[in-house]
Order: sequence, then C-alpha cells, then structure tokens
Amino acid sequence: MLYVGHAQLPTSVRHAIKCSFLEPHSQSLILCKPSQLEIYAIEPDQLNLLHTLPVFGLIDHIQSYIKQPNQTATLLVLTSELNLFTLRYCPQSKSVITTATISLNQPGARPADYLQTSIVDPHSRCLVLHALNGILHLIPLEPSSKPKPKHLEPSLGGRRKRSTISLKSNHPPNPDLDTNIDPDSELYQIVQLRLNEVNVHALDFAALPAHLPPTLLILYSNHMGQRVLRSRSIDLITANCDQDICPNHLCPDLDTSLIIPIPDDQGSVLLVGEDSVELVYLTDRLPNPTGKGKSRDRSVDSRTGATRAPESDKLLKHVTSINIPLGSYTCFCKVEDQPDVWLIGDLYGHVLVIRLERPEGGKPLLRYQQAGQVSSPEALVYISDRFIYLASHYGDSQLLRISALDSALAQDCQPEVVANYPNLAPISDVCVVDQSEGFDHQLVTCSGAYQDGSLRIITHGITLTDLGMLPIAGAEHIWSIDTPHSPQVTLIVGFRNETRFLIIENDQFSQDVEELDSFSGFKSDRRTILAGQIISQGHHVQAFPIQVTQEEVIVGEMFRWEPTSNDLITVAAIGASLTVVALQREVLLLHVKDNLLVQSESIRFPNEVSCLAIDPSQKVLAVGQWISNSIALVSLDQMNVSTTIETGSDFGVHSVLFTNFGEGIDPHLLAGMDDGELISIKLQGLENGSLVQEQSRRTVVLGHRPITMSRIVLDIPTDQQLGKPAVWIHSEHPTLMIEVDGRLKYRPVALGDATDAIKIGTRGVGVVTSEGIRLGRIDSLEKIHISKIPLGGEQPKRIAHSKSMRAYGVVCVSQKVNQQTGELDKGSSVKIIDDVTFELLFDFQLLSIEQGTSIAAIELGKDLIEDFIIGTGFVNPNESQSNTGRILTIGLSSKHDQEGNLREFKLKRMTKVKGTVHGLGGLPGGKFVASANAFVHAFGINEEEEDEGFEVLDTWGGGFVSQTVLTEKNWIIVGDLYKSIVVLEFDLKKFSLKVLGRDYSAMSVRPIGMISDRVFVAADTEFNLFTVEMRERQKGLKEEDEDEEGLSVEEEKGDDDEWEEEERRMRVEKVFNDDHLDTVGGFHLGENVNHFKAGSLVKSLKHFYGQDLKYGGKLIFVSSTGGIGVIIKLEDLKIYKHLKALEDRLKKEILSIGGLDSTEFRKFKNKWKKVDGCEFLDGDLIQRLYNDSFKRKSLIKEDQDEVGIDEVVEELSWFH
Repeated sequence: MLYVGHAQLPTSVRHAIKCSFLEPHSQSLILCKPSQLEIYAIEPDQLNLLHTLPVFGLIDHIQSYIKQPNQTATLLVLTSELNLFTLRYCPQSKSVITTATISLNQPGARPADYLQTSIVDPHSRCLVLHALNGILHLIPLEPSSKPKPKHLEPSLGGRRKRSTISLKSNHPPNPDLDTNIDPDSELYQIVQLRLNEVNVHALDFAALPAHLPPTLLILYSNHMGQRVLRSRSIDLITANCDQDICPNHLCPDLDTSLIIPIPDDQGSVLLVGEDSVELVYLTDRLPNPTGKGKSRDRSVDSRTGATRAPESDKLLKHVTSINIPLGSYTCFCKVEDQPDVWLIGDLYGHVLVIRLERPEGGKPLLRYQQAGQVSSPEALVYISDRFIYLASHYGDSQLLRISALDSALAQDCQPEVVANYPNLAPISDVCVVDQSEGFDHQLVTCSGAYQDGSLRIITHGITLTDLGMLPIAGAEHIWSIDTPHSPQVTLIVGFRNETRFLIIENDQFSQDVEELDSFSGFKSDRRTILAGQIISQGHHVQAFPIQVTQEEVIVGEMFRWEPTSNDLITVAAIGASLTVVALQREVLLLHVKDNLLVQSESIRFPNEVSCLAIDPSQKVLAVGQWISNSIALVSLDQMNVSTTIETGSDFGVHSVLFTNFGEGIDPHLLAGMDDGELISIKLQGLENGSLVQEQSRRTVVLGHRPITMSRIVLDIPTDQQLGKPAVWIHSEHPTLMIEVDGRLKYRPVALGDATDAIKIGTRGVGVVTSEGIRLGRIDSLEKIHISKIPLGGEQPKRIAHSKSMRAYGVVCVSQKVNQQTGELDKGSSVKIIDDVTFELLFDFQLLSIEQGTSIAAIELGKDLIEDFIIGTGFVNPNESQSNTGRILTIGLSSKHDQEGNLREFKLKRMTKVKGTVHGLGGLPGGKFVASANAFVHAFGINEEEEDEGFEVLDTWGGGFVSQTVLTEKNWIIVGDLYKSIVVLEFDLKKFSLKVLGRDYSAMSVRPIGMISDRVFVAADTEFNLFTVEMRERQKGLKEEDEDEEGLSVEEEKGDDDEWEEEERRMRVEKVFNDDHLDTVGGFHLGENVNHFKAGSLVKSLKHFYGQDLKYGGKLIFVSSTGGIGVIIKLEDLKIYKHLKALEDRLKKEILSIGGLDSTEFRKFKNKWKKVDGCEFLDGDLIQRLYNDSFKRKSLIKEDQDEVGIDEVVEELSWFH
C-alpha cells in the first residue's frame, strides 16, 4: 500500500520545435519532456509558458505540419508504446484538443534501434514516420497525394498484407473545430512502406523543386560499419519508395550523423560528420516538367508501374568539404534570416556556424566559425534576431543570443545566456541531509553530464528572487506607504526604540535608497506599533499616512490623538477609513472626519487585548485576548460582541487577520498562536457584522514560535497569480498562504530568519531579516528551490554525506576531448566538500585507468570513527567488465580541533579486490560490506595495520552483477542486474553471511529501497517499480505439521509430552522464509530510477498538521530524466481503500491528451508480461483532483468525508 508522487517532474528536454500552433501568423515554441508537452509564446527576449499538457505515456518524438486549408499547425506525437496522435489548438475553448489517435503496434515488429523520427515533405505533400525497424509509415497531407483505395494495403516483403494498425477513432467529433474540415483524417490514411535499411542514423527529405516527387535521404550503416547516404523517391499514388534517384554515396567520415537538405534545383545536401562537413549534389540534370524538348527513354517497373530515370540521369556528386573541430554533433538549425547559414551543436556543448558561399561562376565554398560553448544540446531552435533556444538533456536548457551570427569574421564569441531553464537530468545519485534548524530536508544531487556536471541543492520552499539588501540590522517590523501620483514608496522601519524612514523607487530596487530624517510628522525617536494609510470621511476624501506609537496616533502633519488617561497603546489595527487601538482591556474606534481625528466608540473586555484585526469590509473587528485565549468578533456598526470563538489552546492568541481572496472564496479569520499553530476559521454572515458565525475551522502547525502575519499581493504571470492577495506568515520560517481552486494552500518560503514582510510596489516584497531588509520578488509558486554548484567541468557520479565530518564526499569523472587531435582525456577523483559553504576541502585523484563507482560514509573500527569509503574499478578496453578494483578510506587526520574548524583529510587505508565495487554499506560493530561484480564481501578493520587494515570476514558469491547494496542493522539487501533481489544476514558472532530470502523472478534490478522492515521497493530497467515482501513462517515445520489454516504445532500439539521443550521452542520460533521473496506490487513509473534514499523533502507532517500516524516509511527516488519523487507507505488500510476508490474515479474522469489511458500506462510491463499495477497509488493523478474545484466535490463522496479523504490528499501534497 504505497503512494507514489513527484516532487519534481522530469526536467530533461529531448525535442523542441517552432511552429504556428496557437495563431496563424505567430510562432510558438513546443518542448517535449518525457511525459508532458509545454507550449510557450515567443516574446521579445523571453518565452512565456502558456500550456502544460501531461501525457499518460513516454513521448519519443514530436513533429508539426500544416495541412491545407488549416492556418495553424497540427502537432504529431509518438510515444514509446507506439501510440501516435495529433493535436490542434482550439481558439474558442482556448485549449489543446486531440484530433486523431492510432496505434502502430504490430506483432513481430520491433522499435527502431537508432532513430525514431518523422519528417515533413518541404512542399507539405506527405509526412514520413520512422518508428519500426524496416518500416516507414507514410501519411498523405493533401487530397491529391492520397493513395488510391486499391493501394491502401501496404506492400511488405513483396506481398500484399492487411495493415495491422489499430485505429482508436472512438473520439466524438469536436464541436470547437470547423465542421467543414475533416480534422486530421490523414492519420487514418496512413500506409506502410518497406525500408531495407535497418541501421538508420538520419532521415530527411531532399529539398527539391515541387514538380519532382518527394525524395527520401537515408543515412545508414552497412554491414561493414560504413555510413552510406541513399536517396529514394516516393510514389504517392502507388505508395512505394523502391526507386533510387542516384547511386549510393559512401560517406568519407565514418561517423556522419546529420543530414542538412538545402533548397535548390540541384538537391544540395550537407553531411555533418565527426570532423568534417561535406556538400553533395543529388543531381544536376532535372527532368523537364513541361515535356518540351528532347525526351529521354524511360523504363517502367513491371511490379510497381513506376517510371525510372535512365542511368545517365542519375548522379550524386561530391562538391566540396571542410574539416571542422572534432566532436559528436547531435543537432542543427537553420538561421532563417541569413541565407545558407546553419548552426550545429555537439555533445560537449560546442556550437559552430556553418556558412555556404556560392560565388557566381565559381565552386561553392564551405566555411565554419566557432560560436562558443554552451550546454550540451539535444535540439536547437532558431527563434529570431540571433536568438536560439537550446534544449538539453545533460545540462540546463537555455535561451541564447549568438553574437557570432552578427559577423562572419568574429571568432570565439561566447553566446549570451538570456535565460536559463534548470534541468536536473541525469541525476546519477542523491543524498538526503537533515536541516536541524528547519522542518525540511535538503537534497543534494549529482546532476548533469560532460562539462555540464554539477551538484544541485534542492530545498522545499518558494524562492524569493533577490533584488537587493538594505544593511539595516536590528529592524523588527516594516510597513510601506505609497506616495500619491509618484513612483516612490516610503518604507517605515520599526526598531525597538526608534523608527527610520526610507524612500525607494517602485520596483526599481537596484537604484540607491534614500533615508529621510523625517516623514509626514511621524515620530522617529519612538517605537512604532503600526503604520499605514487611512482615508478621511466627509466631504473631501483624502488619504493620510498614519503612525501608531505607544503614546499617540499621528495622522499626517495635521492630526494627533492621545489617550485621555495615562494608559499606553498596546496593539492597533488600521482599516480603509478607521483605526482601532487597544488600551490594555479597552478598545477604541478612531476615524478622520472633517479635518479632525475623533474617537467614536469604545468597548471593554474582561481580559487584556493581545491583537486586533479589521475585516476588509469594515463590518467586523476581531479581538484576541490573553488569559482566556479567545477571540471576540465585534460588530463595528453596533460596537458589541456578536460571537466569541474559543481557540481551545493553552497558548495565547498572538495575531489575527481576516482573509479576502476574492469572489467565490469563503472569508476566513486566521489566528496565529504563541506555540506556532495557525487556526483557520471559516466564517459566514461577515457581510452583516451582527450575525457573523463560525462555520468550520482547521489547525496547522507552522512552527514553535509565535506567529505573525502580513498581507502581500502576488503578480506572477506564469502562475496566473496577477494581483492576487496572499498572506505572509512568520514563525521559525516564513510560509505563504495562497488560494488555489477555492482552497487555502500553504507554501513554505526558502528563507531563514525572516521576521516580517510587506508588499512594495506592484511585484516587490521587503523582508526583515537579522542582516537587514531583503528586497525581492516572487516569480513562481513552485515548491522546489534549486541551487547549482558547478564542479569545473567534472561530472559528479556518487555522493555521500557525513554529519560528523560536516562534509560531502563526491566521486567525480571527467571527459575532455581535444578537438584538434581527437584524444579523449578521462579521469576520476574523490572530492571532499564542506556541507555549508561547498568549499573544496580535499581532492584525491584516482589512477589514470581507475574510475570511482561508489562512496558511503561509514563508522569503522572499535572507535566507530566515521570515514568515507570509496569503491573503484579499473577500466581495461580489452575486458567486457572490470576484473579489478580498489576500496579506499578517506577521513579526518589527527590535525583537527574538536569544533571542526580546522579539518585536514587524508587517505587512510586501501586494498585491491576482484571486480568493480558497485555498492557499499555499513554494518554494526564498525564493519561494512562491498559488492564487487558477482560477490558480496564483508569486511572488518585490522587496527594493527593502518595502511592496509581491511580484513575479509566472509564472501557470498551467488550473484551475477551485484549493483546495489543496502544495509539495515545486520541485514544486507542486494540488487542484481540479472538475479533480482537477495536478502543476506551477517552473523555478528560468527562473522558469516547467509541467505534469508531471494526473489526468483530474475528481473534486472539496480536501485533498492527499504520501505519497512519486511518490504523492499526496487526499480528495473523497464521503468517499473515493484515491491517484494519477506513472509514470516515457523522454523522447522513440516508440511504435514501445518493445517490449512496455518496453525502452529504448538496450537495443534500443545500438550504432547513427547516433544522436548528445547525442540518445541525452536519449532515455534518466528523466522523469515529462507526460500523466496514474494512479489506483492508492481507499477509502471515511466522513468529510469537511479537511486532510492530514505526520507522525504518534508521531515514529518507533525510540524504541519500535528499528526503523522497514518503514514509509514518514506523514500525519495531520483531518475535519469531529472525527476524527483517520493514513495509513502500508508499504514491505514481504510484510508488506502478510499484513496484507491478515488483514484479509480479519477482514471475514468481524467483523460490524457491523445486519448491515452492512465490504467494502461501504469501497467507493470516488461519483455515477458504486462499486468495491471497493484499496491501502488498514482499520487500525481490523485493530486490533479484540485485542478477543478467543482469536479472535486463530485468525486469525493459523502462516505469518504467520514475519513477526511480531502484532507488526506492535501496532507500528502506536502510531501511532493
């Protein structure tokens, strides 16, 4: 009973295209992430995300095309399950709709090995899809190019065979589309073409004139490993592509990988290889389309009826070539506003500008120029005016401005990074670090590859974009006052015994801030209780700044009010046109009228007033009281108590605030308590102050210190939060309360010791900290905050954290290619990095033929001193797997003080082992285990030998390739690439290993996690999750000694004296089954999980909801596509059943684009079987419950309200 959800969806971007998808004459950028599509509007100097489309499947490829008479593009999407569908944008509903869906699955067909792609004919006559080995799918795009009905059956292997394509055309006609257009019916006219070439590396259409048939360019590897370019013309009427238009071209570069067609009359093509670019002509003799002049004899194919050009017309001519810096070039894009200019990018992030010059009467020339180094590109999209979008899998995606395009003479110009889009992929390892001062954990991931490798620090909380810091230490509170008809904002900063005044430009935080000696008659030598603005009542409406101190109330330069008695003002509240102050137990109502500040009403309470709040309509006053810890709601019209709210807390009410999030949202009263609890009270009758009543309440624990609150306004275009109010809540750490789909949501803010905050201008926020006033802006409500720590071009592979050494141990590898000589320089090192400053403390270089493969922080020896243990493997090109490795320990030397301020690390011990050390784990008593190829070794420390003090205690050799080792006390769980999961036990007395249980399913397993003491979670190479469980049984029982009910021998023969007491004790002793582990659950995640780690981003819901009893173990997982997720064990069977029923309803209610089914997507699947998922709940699907507040009410039934399933779903959302 596990709940699976993502804290961060995969961030890798494999494909990106530009097309007029939303509007006819406006280009959009469409990004393809593993399981979602993102559509961006292209704006000057930026991209604006408009649509996010989740997909129940893994997207392999996207393509766009325009079919007449449509004015906007259609998007073609192919998934890994060979589902093919088309999408269109509907302007009436402002949504993306599915227009056609088919399946390309065929018995015996195999997905393409190297390339899954689609290409569109330059003249929009057809589209060709390459998804299966040896098969092309042809989609006609115009009525005249549709094959005749008698030819619809595809020709495969020279014989007619009915197509096995499954048409899922069960979607009703969409009313939003023009009924005169048959929407995307071309997908249902798809036919198959035989492709003899199997090892296809690139595929494109030749850019020939429109009177010539569509011509395929196929780049493939032959049986000798050579790269060959082949060209075939497509007969759209007979639906075949058997005719070669020119002889095959043997590419001189054996690593040619890109085809760049050039639109001209000669069918020019650029072939990009590893170190060269070649220009070839397909033909220089084009057929005469008019039929005039001398004709040539043409042969007719007897089988297909197609005409063939005579051999003299066939020509493929090498024209010219140039050498380029060596690299693995993966993508290109055309520079649209410059003729014959292209950009190409390689795996290591080098970008080249390729120019084709065609002098009149002379031979064409190729030139290249280096455009700088960027992230490793997967796709390049030319936006406009030198702006390029770079999609990356191994680094951050980027919006670039390529300055090298400005001048052909400029060399080595580094591109300008206009915008950076964080990408965590591929995450090769992660560690979970406990932040003792906060409620959340911190994740540190090994992310990226090649020169883009980095450590990423991931915390749970909204990010505040830093715009500046005012170094004013000691501030306690801050208020802002807008200046009428001026862009300036006045900040009133309150200290313990004084008040200071600052002037700042609205939203121009980078400019100098001016401090004023005085402001509007305010007292600077007194402590300010409250400041703001008030509107006068009467004939002349005017806004006045107001300051409340302990001694008086100051309204502008004109008005003063002082208490008639000697009592001091303790608390106050400011409304739109009135002010309320409290003199211990008495509350007074003040307002400005006819140029006077007058006291109108008063009310007295039995206890001293702790806090005040006025509702936005100025109908109700909330009064918090000490001693009784209650809140009185006072009608301001009648100045009497309409109702009293008992908090039920032993702690005082520290602050109160009314919320007003807009129409359709019930008003709430928020009460911040002294113990860190926040009580949210839903009210009714607020429009009539005398009838206000409590409707319901909810308590959330946000800290342990008294809570204060302030209002701010959000202005975030990407989150549809334009001018929406929010509440900034303070305890140990700040929290932001927002409204989402009619519900109040809490978002932690990734800040430290913030004490107060205020809205500044339209989008700014000022936050009071111990160092000063931090100025910033909230740009996103994402709960994940990511920071990047570059490692100088090295790629982190494994990471471990030591709390005692206050450091991270990171295993790194480096790969650098010399672009002149082609030499690949590889290296590996172990870096010790400070866990706060991320300063490099120690750098140990491994041998030149050695690579680090594992690391762990383990307590060793009798003294249990924690060291970093590193496992390595020696790389030998002549060996299929490494046969030798080393185990090393790095730790603190004796030269360090007790506080750890002076830390010196050194290599302590090392020894050689047979095989690569893939996994390490600690054991009790200062011992550890290591997996090396097929073996698992248990080691101890020989205290007498300091340098080589490892002692092999025992070895288990029942594995094949033991990739993962997980230890829990003296248990060892081993994940094997071919033999699934094995559970071993280390005998602490005999120092021996024995098998407790084994999974005989022979799945390929590497990462393993322990969700409880008997249940283990694993991920296989088919992107599945599954769980195995160890069953309890009784040792020594024979089959005949157990009845069908599973009764023990003691229950059957409790009084039999022939059993010896000792034997009976052994027979009824509970032990674990030593035969096999039972597979109890399966779930298709759709991601390649690299690691599981115990924990979650949020430590415990006790800090938020005061309870955490219904949730058991928690695991964090990371994937190669940049995803971060959490797995939570549900302890309450009743809650699980209700969540399962809710999930089933959501599966029927929510359909993915493409008409894809969630149930089908989540089925456990591999090469041998495909079964329904079980024992897992799809948390991402369940959280979509809040996308539509109206549907939420209908999906959550009354019987579920009894167990609070709505609250359970919201609680679970905190974990991801």
